[in-house]
Amino acid sequence: MSIEDIMSRFDKDRLQEVFDVFPEETEPRIIEEMNYFKSTNNLCFLSKIVDLIDKFRQEGVVWGVGRGSSCASLVMYLLCITDVNPLEYDISFVEFSKGYDPNDEH
Repeated sequence: MSIEDIMSRFDKDRLQEVFDVFPEETEPRIIEEMNYFKSTNNLCFLSKIVDLIDKFRQEGVVWGVGRGSSCASLVMYLLCITDVNPLEYDISFVEFSKGYDPNDEH
């Protein structure tokens, strides 16, 4: 699973909306989050969650709009895992990635 694989699954309408409303913050935030998910070996996890949510939609299963720290992730919003745009509510990714140091070499 690669970063490109995950990004290809972004919802195009949400991506356009985020870039239109938050042009300066969007790209650096996506890069930061994707580097986090890659460095913590969670790209496959993201893919599986998207598959699970897609199955929920097909089966008519109701799930929440987002819970806890997952709402701090722009990537999860763009993947339609959550319905909370963290840029709109000024939610820092640190809320999701507590303990993660982007400058730490893994």
